[in-house]
Parts: sequence; C-alpha cells; structure tokens
Amino acid sequence: MAAGDAAVQAWPLPYRAAVWVMQNRGDGEFVGNPRRHFQHLATRMVEPRKELRTWRAWACWRLGKEIFPDHPADEDQIAAEHIREPSDPEIGAMLDKLGLPGEREVWQAALAMAMAGPKQFGAPVYAG
Repeated sequence: MAAGDAAVQAWPLPYRAAVWVMQNRGDGEFVGNPRRHFQHLATRMVEPRKELRTWRAWACWRLGKEIFPDHPADEDQIAAEHIREPSDPEIGAMLDKLGLPGEREVWQAALAMAMAGPKQFGAPVYAG
C-alpha cells in the first residue's frame, strides 16, 4: 500500500487511535499488558512485510510503555533472546526508512498524545 492509496488517505495510520483506546478504557476494563503484547509481537513477527510490521509493533510498544509505565516487560524473554528495546530515535528512523511518507510524524504525534495523558486533543473520555 502506498501513501497515495485511497485507503491510506481515508483512514490514517492508527497510532493515535491506539493511544486513545489505551488511555480511555473504562474502569475495570482489562486491556492486558500492552507493553508485553507489543514486545512479543515485535519479536515474533512473520512475513509479509516482516521488517516494517516489526518496527510498527515497536512503535506501538513505545506508546503502551508510556501509558502504562508500571506494566513490566517480559524480562525472561529479553534475557533469553538478548533483546534490546529500541530508543525513540531508532523507532522513528526505521519508520522513516520503511514506513509511509510522514509515518514518523504520525507516530510522534501519538506519542505526544500518550505523554500528555487522557482528555488531550479533544478526545472524549469513555464514561462507561
């Protein structure tokens, strides 16, 4: 899919939507451990477009890590597989290299939304 495709123009990359869902879950709604989920997704990715999808998973991992700082990584997997969690600049560079034009900026806007906390950018909070 290319940046000019109608689907991409009609529906933006879902980084901000993922942030909104994680931030605005209802009280008592279980969303699991997004940090661990996206860590596993990034490290167990398969084709097609494995490298791009891996870096998109790391981008989502970073969003989940920001929103849920107390949720632990899978330290056993990190130790056993010698995994190094990527930095923000590294994630951004790989999105520039592999993603759609402007994807890094879309992700960075979502990260800013995650850092700002719920109720930012006019996003309504789920009332349950």
